[in-house]
Amino acid sequence: SILTFLGAQLLIVGLLGNGAMTSPLLTNGTHWFDRRMGMAIAIASCGQALAGAVWPPIFRYAMEHYGWRETMLAYGLFSMATLVPLALVMRRPSPNMHGSGTSEDKTVRATPDSQRHAPVLGMQPNTAQALLCGAILGCCVAMSMPLVHIVSYCSDLGFSAARGAEMLSLLLFSAFISRLAYGWLADRVGGLKTLLLGSSLQMLGLAFYIYAESLESLYLVSIFYGLGYGGVVPMYAIIIRELFPSHEAGWRIGVIFLFGTLGMATGGYLGGVIYDWTATYRLAFLTGVAFNICNLVLVIFMVVSTQRRALVPGRLQASVEYFYQIIADMVRDNVGSQGRPYFPFIFSLFMFILFGNLLGLIPGAFTFTSHLAVTFAMAAFIFVGVTII
Repeated sequence: SILTFLGAQLLIVGLLGNGAMTSPLLTNGTHWFDRRMGMAIAIASCGQALAGAVWPPIFRYAMEHYGWRETMLAYGLFSMATLVPLALVMRRPSPNMHGSGTSEDKTVRATPDSQRHAPVLGMQPNTAQALLCGAILGCCVAMSMPLVHIVSYCSDLGFSAARGAEMLSLLLFSAFISRLAYGWLADRVGGLKTLLLGSSLQMLGLAFYIYAESLESLYLVSIFYGLGYGGVVPMYAIIIRELFPSHEAGWRIGVIFLFGTLGMATGGYLGGVIYDWTATYRLAFLTGVAFNICNLVLVIFMVVSTQRRALVPGRLQASVEYFYQIIADMVRDNVGSQGRPYFPFIFSLFMFILFGNLLGLIPGAFTFTSHLAVTFAMAAFIFVGVTII
């Protein structure tokens, strides 16, 4: 039955499969490498993108000739024959774990609890963690829409599903190449700035899908989108290791990827719901752009927080401090001191709505915040995340 099939996907493939491998694998990689950690994480994570480019044509051929059950059985046996020996090879702990952490971690453990949690990005460590969780949630909601619906989008435009599968393979192969480039860049400018670049390119690629109608333009946009989004998710693991002690990397990376997979699931489902309502994928992609803008607001805020503060602020620092003070005063006047834990969320929401409204003032631009789907998605997210959770 369909419930048995979905339950097997959830428990075996998701919870015990991908969920149990990705976070420990990247966390282990961050413990083994210090000088070239960005490139190491990029290489470790690019296997997913490469597999997405290699396996779909093989699966399509096998399913057409042998059936989907036999294909899944053969793939399961192949995975068991390869993953178990590789896991045994990688069971040796890193030198840092042999020594109970780096010298920095030992110093941190030796300090009193009141002095142990140093500020991260000028805020409490868990507040910075919450901003990263919100950022990956926004980027993964947007990221999943083309990945999940590109084949259906091609069919909606009148092209065959085979063309859509080719675009998906091309997209994922481009992501494989870009992850190596992002890893190289992260070793030189840091994970946050690299994440800002990747999120910006991902938003542009998603916006290009709205206007791509010909087969040639879809192929080009798929390449561009793959080059843009490919290195975004691994950057979060690098950022965690750059900002937090190494002995906290395991659970913090796990939490980050929990929100990332939640965003991927939400984005794919939300794109399908919007298509069912509107009979077009353009509004779904537009909603993804809106979530991507939320992600960019959070990432920009974190990048600006890493800059050294000058005694006489420049224009950018003065602008950030101006908006910060306005929203902080608004929260304090309306909610009081109890509203301080919600300040990062309120600040991000305010900047998102402000940017969307100002964007509509540009001739030819579209005020995406006026769309019912964006308003409904924001209201539902706030109600569930703040009122219920």
